[in-house]
Amino acid sequence: MKKINHNNHPVALYKMLVSTVLLIHFCSLEAVAKTIKTDESKSYVIVYNVKENIDASIFLNKQNDRENDTLKVAAASTVKGLMKLAEPAFESSRKGFEIAQTTGATGDMVELVMSNKAAVAITTRNIKDYEKLKCPNLVGTPIGLDGLAIAVSPSLPVTNLTFGQIQAIWTGAIVNWKELGGPDLPIVLIGRSKSYDSIMLFCDFMKLESKPVEGGLIYRDKNKEAWYENVVTAPETDDMALAVLLKTPGAITYFPLQILNNYKAKNIAVKSVSFDGIEATKETIANGTYFIHRTLNAITNNNPQGDTKKFCDFLLSKEGQKLIVKAGFLSL
Repeated sequence: MKKINHNNHPVALYKMLVSTVLLIHFCSLEAVAKTIKTDESKSYVIVYNVKENIDASIFLNKQNDRENDTLKVAAASTVKGLMKLAEPAFESSRKGFEIAQTTGATGDMVELVMSNKAAVAITTRNIKDYEKLKCPNLVGTPIGLDGLAIAVSPSLPVTNLTFGQIQAIWTGAIVNWKELGGPDLPIVLIGRSKSYDSIMLFCDFMKLESKPVEGGLIYRDKNKEAWYENVVTAPETDDMALAVLLKTPGAITYFPLQILNNYKAKNIAVKSVSFDGIEATKETIANGTYFIHRTLNAITNNNPQGDTKKFCDFLLSKEGQKLIVKAGFLSL
């Protein structure tokens, strides 16, 4: 049988070969190859050994043939939900195009871009000074916004909290609402599970650390060694946290602003308070006057070009911005 050089052979012949029953030699035995799936980028062939009734899987990957049609995206773990929406939407808009995605810690994802191992990093922060110093050509393209609003039980008369008060609440220095001009009512903290993104944002801005314990989380001031031993309940999702908030007098928690706005649009009686006298709105987050805020960025090595630019443009398009909102962030 004539040996075929797959690296140089036309894609059309691949499709013809894998869609036809072939007689091939496998371990010096006759075998029958049957195609079970074919798409633009790869073909899966199961090889059945007729004489010994053994089957093996062969994966024919034409990645070399399609290298120019694959975009390497390094996604921070904080945008996993966004990429689950954006990847198939972008691929469907460009037939035959693929995104090869890697997910991990934000710094690691930016490092992949700096070393040219990825074309773009999708993050929920700006470029750090040390990253810019190491790679002066790094460019951040804003694609969305995010911020956390502080929410309390609807019956509480409290309308504003300061940075110091919020930090004191989470570290046990303030344990009753009467200390803040409210009713004589214990403060009940509602966090999130350790893996949930909003807890990282909250702790980062509030200079807190958290660690999981039986029944939830405990917190401490980053500048102190002692942990506040009060165990904070840690629901896995915002919806679960909302349910606890609405039924618990004296409760306090936080929500991404877009999630909070979604609740209010559904006429759910969730109450947010100002932070240092500033209300959490899209405008105050965009201009940076509201404290707990961040910008979603597409970080590239030099200005985005080619397919990288097309992906960034897609995220900035009307469709892409809708996906950003659907993922729980704010559009630009």
